[in-house]
Amino acid sequence: MTEIKVDVRISEMDKDMVKSVVDVTAEALQRFTVDRDIASHIKHEFDWKYGVLWHCVVGKDYGRFVFIRC
Repeated sequence: MTEIKVDVRISEMDKDMVKSVVDVTAEALQRFTVDRDIASHIKHEFDWKYGVLWHCVVGKDYGRFVFIRC
């Protein structure tokens, strides 16, 4: 397993939510290799945990997963 180094410099989220971001992101990075899949996993976990309307952008090519309900 590759060690993941995290450096959160500025956040308006509370400490528990930041820890959750780190944990969910680490899990996504271990399970998936495609940026879009990583973003999708993080978005779905946060929608489930904190309510809908989260957006997630991942990677240098900006793989993303956004769900818009009309």
